[in-house]
Amino acid sequence: MRVDEVLANSPAQQAQLQPGDILIRLAGQPITSLKSYADLLRALKAGEKIELQFRREQDLKTVDIVPVER
Repeated sequence: MRVDEVLANSPAQQAQLQPGDILIRLAGQPITSLKSYADLLRALKAGEKIELQFRREQDLKTVDIVPVER
């Protein structure tokens, strides 16, 4: 899933995601579509650190993020 926008003060901004990054895995699970990403986010607990893997250009990166309650 491609990142189109990064909101200020969001977990995505804290993870230093940028528009154009491609999300690959969240909490060890593959991200295959917007629906799979949304389903994974709903299953996570706010405040619990998880691993996010993404691709930026040719580089594969892994960062820890902490989801917030919405």
